[in-house]
Amino acid sequence: MDFKSHPHWSALERIYHTLNDHGYKAYLAGGCVRDALLGRSANDLDLATDATPDTIEKLFPKTVGVGKAFGVMLVIEDGISFEVATFRSDGAYNDGRHPENVVFTTPEEDAQRRDFTVNALFWDINQGRVLDFVGGLKDLADKKIKAVGLAEDRFAEDHLRILRGVRFAAQLGFEIEEDTFFAIQKLSSIVRSVSSERIHEETLKLLKSADAFRGLELLDKSGVGKALFQSFPQIFQKSKKQYEHLFPSTDKSDEFLWCAFLAPWALQRDIGWEWILDNYRFPRNMTKSLKRAMELFANPQHFFLSPVGEQFISLNDEGVRLFLKVSMKLSMGSSQPQKLLQQWQAWGEVLPEALVTGEDLKARFQGRDLGVWLQRLFAWQLEGRHTTKEELLKQIP
Repeated sequence: MDFKSHPHWSALERIYHTLNDHGYKAYLAGGCVRDALLGRSANDLDLATDATPDTIEKLFPKTVGVGKAFGVMLVIEDGISFEVATFRSDGAYNDGRHPENVVFTTPEEDAQRRDFTVNALFWDINQGRVLDFVGGLKDLADKKIKAVGLAEDRFAEDHLRILRGVRFAAQLGFEIEEDTFFAIQKLSSIVRSVSSERIHEETLKLLKSADAFRGLELLDKSGVGKALFQSFPQIFQKSKKQYEHLFPSTDKSDEFLWCAFLAPWALQRDIGWEWILDNYRFPRNMTKSLKRAMELFANPQHFFLSPVGEQFISLNDEGVRLFLKVSMKLSMGSSQPQKLLQQWQAWGEVLPEALVTGEDLKARFQGRDLGVWLQRLFAWQLEGRHTTKEELLKQIP
């Protein structure tokens, strides 16, 4: 377990020793332990402790009570935020996300309220050993995603866990344990109660997964895809080959992944992509770019048959570039997407300055005609037909 190579280890270790020196237990918990056991790099180092939130506030000068009522604090060390959570058991869940109350308790009971066994492991830093109260080590060895205790109970507590189970299977390359998958299928519809922001974030993590295509298969088989994205089952069944070309992707940008996910809807003239953009809280600029890309996917030949100079000019639009990147993965438009994107890179990802400006033409054209001729001359310039202002001006009859 090589935690010491983590860039934040020294700061985390100081937090640990502060708790330990004051007589409190503190263990690394959750995903970081799972990832370390799998030989994967962990993003965040989280601690679980028997120190209460009030005690944590007294021991550390910089804290944020992000979920103090539920025993969750952030401790700021070296400018880095670490989650430090008190061991707890949860009361009843009535909103599908938060317990009505919590009771501070032991590591054994804390493990029982976690989502999946592979996420319910603790690492005793002092003893250098794993604490496993729920069979997580065996499930890790068997490559199984298994709910802690009764799967239906865990999913009823926090409805997002249904989607997280699918995401973990795609991210880790694991199978979902039979009873757990049955519960996901049975309760798939309740995931609709989760906030659009959390669905957006979790789906994006799935699309970034090492086996994202399998994640999409599980969305289809489990019914979660239908619950969240309406016509997804029909789109997926008709577009499996396309999705296999698109996922997993080496391009991990949010814009590309969402464009790749939504493109099959537009290619099949299904406006379900509009519903997804409207319902899952996309940033305004991303929405604009994705809408433009989907419009192009609805009629790709219209773009590819347009004059090359006009295609070059359109590269200034991020939606067009997304369309071309996904088209290249789908082998659409022959070699044209690749040529256009290569030229865009050669220009330094910005269009060259137009040789002919409105000042050059205002004596001859007004209004719409001026715009048409500026566009036409700029297109010819980008095509390489004419390389000087004088040559371009000679083309005007």
